[in-house]
Amino acid sequence: MQGSYDTRDEITGPTEGLRGPIEELRGLIGEEISGYMSDHDCYRFLIARGMSMTKTVAMVRGWWQWWNSPAYKDGPFPSAIISAASIEDPNEEIYTDLCPHALHGFDKSGHPIYWEKTGVISHNLKHLKTQVDIDTLVARHIRIQTLTEMRQKYSSNKLGHPVEMAVIVFDLANVKKMPDLFGINQLRKIAAMDQNYYPERLATLIVINAPSFATSLYKLVSSAIDPKTASKIKIVGTDYVETLREHMDDSQIPEEYGGSAKNVSWGWPYSEESGVSPAQLRTYFERKTSSSEIAV
Repeated sequence: MQGSYDTRDEITGPTEGLRGPIEELRGLIGEEISGYMSDHDCYRFLIARGMSMTKTVAMVRGWWQWWNSPAYKDGPFPSAIISAASIEDPNEEIYTDLCPHALHGFDKSGHPIYWEKTGVISHNLKHLKTQVDIDTLVARHIRIQTLTEMRQKYSSNKLGHPVEMAVIVFDLANVKKMPDLFGINQLRKIAAMDQNYYPERLATLIVINAPSFATSLYKLVSSAIDPKTASKIKIVGTDYVETLREHMDDSQIPEEYGGSAKNVSWGWPYSEESGVSPAQLRTYFERKTSSSEIAV
C-alpha cells in the first residue's frame, strides 16, 4: 500500500513519502543493523524522533547496543530472553501468583490487549521483592514486550495488514495509597526502556478503577514519559465500561469488567486465543530461522 506520508500514530504500510528516508536511514545505520529491521521498524524509529535523521540514527544505534548487551549484570541479552529453550519464564509461578495479568483479546483495530491487576500487585510487592529484584522484573517486562510483538504478528496474519501497537489496561482497584519505592523505581526503569527501545508501540493505556490520588501517583512517573505517549493515557474511575467499549468489543473484555469473555487466564499458560500459547510459541520458534526478521 503506497501513498503520501501520513502522521497518524499507526503505520499501516510503505508510503512513497517515506521510502527515501527509510533508505537513507538504512544506509546510515549499516548493513548489519539494517538487516534486522523491517520497514515498519524504520518507520517507528523515524516517527519517534520527528523524522530527524541524526536523532533517529542515534536512537537505532542505542537500541542495537542494548539489544545485544546483557539486560543486567550477568543477565541474558534482550534478544534472547525468550527463545525455544526458554518459552516459560523461570519465575513464571511467582508472577502468576503475585502479578495477575492476562494476555487476552484484541481491540477493534486488532491491537493485542494486555490486562493487569495493578492494585492487587501493589499489595503483593512486599512479598514480590523478596523473590525477585528490579533487574529481574525489567527482564520480565522485556519478555512481555516480546510476547506482545508475537501477538501483533499473529493479529497481522489474521487481518492481512500490519498491526504495530498494543493496548494496555491497568486495574487500580484497591491499590495501596502509599507508593512503594521499589515499585516506583521499577516503573521509571520500564518507562525509560519503552521510550528508548520500543518506540511507537503504544496505542492506548487505560487505567481503570483509579482512586482520587491516582493523578498524583501518575505525576511521580510522568517525567519519564514523553508528551506524545502521555496523550495516549486515559485514567478513569469505576465508571470505565464505556471507555473500554470505545476501544474493544464486549467479547474481548473479561466478564468481571463488564464484557462477555469467560475463563480468562490471569497468568501462564496463555490461551490459544492470545496467539502465544505454549504450543504456538514452540511452533513460532520451530519456524524461525537465523535469517528471520527480528521485530523491535
